[in-house]
Amino acid sequence: MNQKKAYQMLQEQIDLVSTEDTRIQAWRDAANVVKVYNDELVDQWNKEIDGLLTFAGLFSAVLTAFNVLAYPLLLPLPTDQTTAILLQISAQLSSFSVNPSFVNSTRPAFDSLPPPPPFQAPRYAVWLNSLWFISIVLSLASATIGIIVKQWLKEHGSGLYAIAEEIIRRRQDRLNNLNLWHVSAIVAVLPVLLLAALILFLVGMVVFLYNTNITVATVVVVPTAALFAFLAGTTLLPILFSSCCYHSPQARAASYVWKWTRPIVLPIPLWSLVISLGLVFVGPIFAYMTLSPQRKAAIKACFRALRDRYASFRSALTQMAERLAQWWSRWMAPTMSLRKWEWRGEESVRTTENPATFDGDMLSEAYTITLNSWDLERTKPFMYDLTRAPEVAARYMLKIEKTLKERWDLTSLPDDIRHRYTDLVAYIAKRSAWFVRLATPERGADTT
Repeated sequence: MNQKKAYQMLQEQIDLVSTEDTRIQAWRDAANVVKVYNDELVDQWNKEIDGLLTFAGLFSAVLTAFNVLAYPLLLPLPTDQTTAILLQISAQLSSFSVNPSFVNSTRPAFDSLPPPPPFQAPRYAVWLNSLWFISIVLSLASATIGIIVKQWLKEHGSGLYAIAEEIIRRRQDRLNNLNLWHVSAIVAVLPVLLLAALILFLVGMVVFLYNTNITVATVVVVPTAALFAFLAGTTLLPILFSSCCYHSPQARAASYVWKWTRPIVLPIPLWSLVISLGLVFVGPIFAYMTLSPQRKAAIKACFRALRDRYASFRSALTQMAERLAQWWSRWMAPTMSLRKWEWRGEESVRTTENPATFDGDMLSEAYTITLNSWDLERTKPFMYDLTRAPEVAARYMLKIEKTLKERWDLTSLPDDIRHRYTDLVAYIAKRSAWFVRLATPERGADTT
């Protein structure tokens, strides 16, 4: 059986649902959906990062002014030494005894006095500067990561101006890489960093005012607590109510945490959970407060020993990192310098060598975007090309199955989606089986 006759039999055995024009139209529709989605996604990320950069700049400027006022609290006052000298001079002058032949002072000289005790910053000053400096670091980190992501997005959108098939596949390749390297998660972290910086700043401000004026601190605590309650409520309400529209990166992160801890937490009664959390967090504090000074000193000595062990461990890790860096520069750097990658050239090679892979990814991406069951039916004509490579068809179906699992449970799919999904699976399996049967004699002939 020659190849041409085999393909003719395949066309007769498998019902063709449309002509070549219909397949091309289905491919173009899917490409248009992915293009619109890609452009809107990049534009949305750029606008969001622009707003975050503006807020981060203003917030960092305000926070810097507060840090300028806070960090001198960690330093000894320059007037302390001058004041001590003046007090000593005053004491010596007041101790003079005047006689006709001499003037005597009963106060010893300043040099003979013991040195003053070392300066120790107040505890609240240490906490205040820690909170505010961590806050400004988080704010600057958010701005820095945002600038880097904007550079990625600029490179992502460059060179995609035509409508040719190669450009469409190249766009799909870049979209696959955005998902592979979790760029969406990095973008979602940016507002969380700014919120964390804002919370730390407000907590530090309350600490500062509490040690300055209790009345002002009480007045400021009320709106601060209201803001914290609002943030906590808008983060947790989407977990409790599926109809709640307060969707945000922090709410999504909380939902993921709840998803993994729910099987453990739900069987536990609420009162038992509250008591357990209280014992875990509050119990050690009260237990430490009731210890004798000797026990507290022993605990501090234990922590100092652990700190020394950690310092030695960190030194060992540093030495290991230096050795790895030397090994890298000795063996890998010459090899990498010989291969000067041209990114767009590599994209062209990938999309040209495996066009069916990116076509299948584009079709599955189009369904993931629209979630329209009719798209499963419309892409069926295009399966004739995909099923020539069974691994491409399997990749396509795995992505469709992953989308269905994320949106619904496979055991509770809507009727129209279940019907089209099972029909598509049978259709792909039938076509793939035919191509495998056609390829088997050829492999046998090649080996002989």
